[in-house]
Amino acid sequence: NADSNEVKITNSSVAGTVNGGYVIDTGSATQNIVDIASSTIGSSESNTTNISVYGGYVKYGDVISNNVTIKDSTVNKQVYGGNVDETGNANQNKVTIASSTTSDVIGGYVGTGSATQNIVTIASSTTGAVNGGGATTGSANLNEVYIDNSIVSKVFGGNVNTSDENLADALENKVYITSSTVNENVYGGYVWTVFDGSTGSATKNEVHITSSTVTGSVYGGYVGGNGNATDNTVEISGGSEVKGSVYGGDATGDARTGNKLI
Repeated sequence: NADSNEVKITNSSVAGTVNGGYVIDTGSATQNIVDIASSTIGSSESNTTNISVYGGYVKYGDVISNNVTIKDSTVNKQVYGGNVDETGNANQNKVTIASSTTSDVIGGYVGTGSATQNIVTIASSTTGAVNGGGATTGSANLNEVYIDNSIVSKVFGGNVNTSDENLADALENKVYITSSTVNENVYGGYVWTVFDGSTGSATKNEVHITSSTVTGSVYGGYVGGNGNATDNTVEISGGSEVKGSVYGGDATGDARTGNKLI
């Protein structure tokens, strides 16, 4: 296991990957801390595609309660609070980005399993895609994304791209966007069911957008493939502009029940 470790990087440059806790195969990475300030991580060169920042990383197992904070820095590759390459759980991880430039930001991600109660906060920054919690197969529930005074490419509260004949759920995720620009779509809960036998649901997700611009569309809940998107809420206020469409729920199944546009 790799638990309760701390990495601090200040006024420095790191060419390679930064790991708070790293397990090459099976184990846990919990309660690790990565704190980066006034530094540069990775390179914009294409041959550094595997370089990332991880609060906790395992191949099989759990990444729980890891914390990554990046301030006044540039990170040229992805940032993960917690990442499980294969099977396990990525829960209660946190990523905070302030006054920085990064690639994609993910609170918690798992190949097969659950990504639950992860939190991503972006303030006065420019980033790639922002994902509160995600899974290739499984569930992404109760994740939260907060974006303020920032520019980001696209946003997922919870995101599941199921790759086999299983259930996929994105439930009760929340996205809050204030005084910011999103250059693509915003999803409270997103599920993509690839195979004919797979089914998904995007339920009780929320998107709140204030004084912001979204170049794409906004979805409270979205299911591409088989499944339902119900009981989702989208609230747009403060003179916000959405250049695409706005959907409480969008799915091939039930996309009517309980969805709200405020």
